[in-house]
Amino acid sequence: MKINKDDLNEELLNKLKKLETYIESLGSLAVGFSGGVDSSLLFAELTLLVKTVIGITDQTDVIFVNMVFSQK
Repeated sequence: MKINKDDLNEELLNKLKKLETYIESLGSLAVGFSGGVDSSLLFAELTLLVKTVIGITDQTDVIFVNMVFSQK
């Protein structure tokens, strides 16, 4: 899922671009998250920006790993 940038004002677009640039510079990252809807959406967005994302949640015994879904 991609963020619909048409719905964002100029200030939010600038913040989003700065965040995306920083995240892309990391190359890979591990993220601890709740496993709820909001954090799962954030994890999905991260998979679009970096090559490898590992997500760890305390809600289940599951570790989410993205090593294939990169769109780069």
